Amino acid sequence: MPELPGTTADSPGRHLADRRAAPRGGRRPEDRDGFFPRVMVVDVDEASRRMQAEYLRLRKFEVLAVADGTDALLSLDSFRPHAVITDLVVGSVDAYAVVASAASRGIPSLIFAGAAPFDARGTETSVPVVQRPAPLADVIERLRDIFRIHPPHIVHAA
Repeated sequence: MPELPGTTADSPGRHLADRRAAPRGGRRPEDRDGFFPRVMVVDVDEASRRMQAEYLRLRKFEVLAVADGTDALLSLDSFRPHAVITDLVVGSVDAYAVVASAASRGIPSLIFAGAAPFDARGTETSVPVVQRPAPLADVIERLRDIFRIHPPHIVHAA
């Protein structure tokens, strides 16, 4: 039996519309077409920062890539990200200062680093960590996990 466009045949005799191709619709602003979660990428390594930003843009995220923690702290209020991805080494400002500043604004963070997930005091951090080397798909999956717990919402400028 030929399949209709936009349908799947997961079980014999049943052809269901593929919901992934349907418009998102919904009542929440984040369910409307054209909503892209905003993510800030903080990394001193230009190649890594550029690669992460481009990968996220291809997956329909709005991205601001900054080179160090000082720029990240200054950009938190103007860009208003829904999540922050940071490396442990982010220049003159400690990555945990960026994470703490984001958390004080209700913004969840993710650490993408090659080091162990411990803070300066030697205690384990509660911030999700993806250790390098890891495929960027793992970062996307962690972001989706974060957004399930902290759904992104539209914040209108005051």
